[in-house]
Amino acid sequence: MFETVRGRLTGWYTGVLALVLVLFAGAAYFFLSYTLRQRTDTTLTDLATVFEASLNNERAAGAEPDEPPPDSNGPSCESRRCA
Repeated sequence: MFETVRGRLTGWYTGVLALVLVLFAGAAYFFLSYTLRQRTDTTLTDLATVFEASLNNERAAGAEPDEPPPDSNGPSCESRRCA
C-alpha cells in the first residue's frame, strides 16, 4: 500500500490528522479540567466563607450551633416521644 506516492501521502495525511486531533483533545481536556477545578475551588471557598459567617453570627447571638433556633415552628421533643 505504501509503495505508491498516493499511498505514502495518504499515510502522512492520516498520521498528521491523528496527531492534530490528539493534541487538540489533550489541550481541551486540560483546559476544561483546570477551569472546572478553579470554579469548584471558588464555589467551595465562597460556601465556606458564608458558613463561617453564619456560625459566627449564631455564636454571637448566644445560640449553640447544634440546638435549633428558639422560634422553630415544629413540636418540641418534650411534647412527643423522642427516640
